[in-house]
Amino acid sequence: TYLRYHQGAEKKEPILVATGYRVDGTRVLLHIGVGNSESYENWKGFLQEMVARGLNEPLLIVTDGNPSVLKAVEEVFPRSLKQRCQKHRLENILGKAPKPLHAELKAAILESFHAESYKQGRQKGREVIARYRQRFPSAMKCMEETLDACLQALRLPPAHHKRLRTSNLL
Repeated sequence: TYLRYHQGAEKKEPILVATGYRVDGTRVLLHIGVGNSESYENWKGFLQEMVARGLNEPLLIVTDGNPSVLKAVEEVFPRSLKQRCQKHRLENILGKAPKPLHAELKAAILESFHAESYKQGRQKGREVIARYRQRFPSAMKCMEETLDACLQALRLPPAHHKRLRTSNLL
């Protein structure tokens, strides 16, 4: 995120933030760090700082798909499930389809993203891809490339699905 963290600063500066959820669903702030960019080096150092302070490897990590973040997460936490933010990915997919059809396509994709289980989500996602591949080949390629990564939160108990499907705190 970007904040003005110096009094009177004219521009916002980058802040790296990690939040987590406990088993009971309570959100906790894990770490805040100053980062001059969203580079691999910044993210790797940020993640290593949390490990040095005692953070065990998380069960699931949600990211927006930034390649630098993904590389750092994979290196520091290789065994964690990696969840792609459904909100960011949905925007990517819809950006490759005609605007007048966004509502129809969004509803179909959300059937997959909001499924009750990982298996059901994959099945529904594959059905969406098959149904729309001819009409929206670029959008469906985008969905197909990360379908499994967008559904990892569905491997956890249903009570956690809603909170863990996106990296947005809202």
